Amino acid sequence: MSACDRSEQDESGYFTANEQPDPSQTGAESPDQPSTSRETRSPGVDSQDHPKAPRVLPRTNELPGWVKVKPIQVAGPAELEKFLSDERLVKALRTFQIEQLSVCGYEWPGATADVLFFEAGTPTDAFGIFSLLTQRGGHQVRPVDGTIRVIEAGTDAWKMLAWQGKTCLLLRFPGSVTTPAMNAVGQLCNRIVFGVPSADAPLIMHVIPQDRLADAKVWAVRSTAALRVVPDVKMAQVSTSDLDSRLGLTGDAWLWIAAVRPPRVAPLSAAESQESESGTTGLAASPVLSDDVPNMLWVVQYADATSAIAAHQRYEQALAAPQTDLDRNTRVEPVRGTFLAGTWTMDVDVTYPLLRPLAQTLPLPMPEIVAGSAAPASGPAAVESAPAR
Repeated sequence: MSACDRSEQDESGYFTANEQPDPSQTGAESPDQPSTSRETRSPGVDSQDHPKAPRVLPRTNELPGWVKVKPIQVAGPAELEKFLSDERLVKALRTFQIEQLSVCGYEWPGATADVLFFEAGTPTDAFGIFSLLTQRGGHQVRPVDGTIRVIEAGTDAWKMLAWQGKTCLLLRFPGSVTTPAMNAVGQLCNRIVFGVPSADAPLIMHVIPQDRLADAKVWAVRSTAALRVVPDVKMAQVSTSDLDSRLGLTGDAWLWIAAVRPPRVAPLSAAESQESESGTTGLAASPVLSDDVPNMLWVVQYADATSAIAAHQRYEQALAAPQTDLDRNTRVEPVRGTFLAGTWTMDVDVTYPLLRPLAQTLPLPMPEIVAGSAAPASGPAAVESAPAR
């Protein structure tokens, strides 16, 4: 893993103080020390697991070499503070439909791994949690198992995160881990997500071109309030605005956001430039990844077309007299079925070629909306129910 793959996210928000990995308690060995035999290691603490412990979290030695050294504890949606020390993160997570959070710890010769395992009410809620906990882009579905995975590194620990079906998995292990130990953590991740039923890929994976997803960062939220934990200037503008009321984000709609870096034109060499000017070759400037601020594309998925039309009308009315920089850089596309799409970084030369194809992949507008009645839902997936309030 190269240095450019390292995330700057603070690790402290993921575990409370008493849940931080402690090698002195878990018996983790230094990568330079020889592995101890299985007989001299902990027999495991599976007997202390909570009665509601998810069965997909393996017991000692169900995955060879891994011993459970911290029993599985669980918390309901109202008890997230038991295992999460970041109050802002807890508030953000409560905008999703969470059924249970489980934590435990494992040991492997030369490594320890602490686990956060979220079980959500819907696959989209699980992906929304995944999108908040990850900093890196490049979220792509693995054809072999339908999961989406990211590995990130901070100052003192690595994180391996995975989305699968209605779950989000976070494995946290020491930053000094060796390559064999890293591979072993990958096997632990495989073992857990393999036991989770899969789900269709999130909507945003269908509407953003695959070649642009390679470096895009995406989010899914029920409320812009969840974006307050995202360390991004544009997301800060969005999360502190009145967009929840303007877009009609009352709990039964989903806001999908993709931060897509614009392409730039690579300069031609002197020889290429002369050939191009003389017309002796078909050379054209090559698009390469830009270091500029990403373009923010967004899509809202509503329960019915009537809600989408009302949101479009509210947004267009606000943009007629823009009051903020966010509004001055906003473009909203016409409603298409139960979807509304737009951008918060209006660049006609760059964003529009991305926004229009994105909008055209969404369902066509309903032919007629009868006042006072809800149009049937349409689109790649039905909008999922709101979390209990």
